Amino acid sequence: MPNINIPVDEELHRRLRVAAAEDGLKMTDVVREALAEWLDERDSETEAQRRALLQRRREARAAFAAGEITKEQRIAAERDVRKFRQAQREAREAAATDEQGDGA
Repeated sequence: MPNINIPVDEELHRRLRVAAAEDGLKMTDVVREALAEWLDERDSETEAQRRALLQRRREARAAFAAGEITKEQRIAAERDVRKFRQAQREAREAAATDEQGDGA
């Protein structure tokens, strides 16, 4: 299992050590769980953002078909979805490059 070394200040280290001991846990387990929760929350925020953009695109298409918005407004909604997907692709590629650079 890979390790992550994270320098922290004395006060943060002390607080973590005390809190983990009070809960009968190892500091490593507390940090591992906190990282997993943060990543899970981030993933669900990304998924919620993706769903919202897709919904906006569907609504823009329907509004355009009904003559309620201009072609430019519909295109803007489509562009937002493409930008989001491109950013996600770039993030995945950067992560893969980082992993290769780490020897993973």
